Amino acid sequence: MHHFTRREKEVLDLIVNEGMGNRQVGNRLGMSERTVKVHVYKMCMKVGAQSRLELAVMMWQDPRYLLGWREDIDSRRRIDVL
Repeated sequence: MHHFTRREKEVLDLIVNEGMGNRQVGNRLGMSERTVKVHVYKMCMKVGAQSRLELAVMMWQDPRYLLGWREDIDSRRRIDVL
């Protein structure tokens, strides 16, 4: 299992599922574009990805991502909206 922080998971979810760029992710999550880049870099290092595209593809191919912790992010978003 990938040991991503909660914030890394939120960043990754927006990149993979909504196709957002760093600036868009930062605006949505209330962080700087530079901070988003750092999160992406750290996630790439953790899984051995050479780029954000490779990271996204790896996550789409990993059933733990598709069936696992993404549900936790989705439920947290629903709570935030309420």
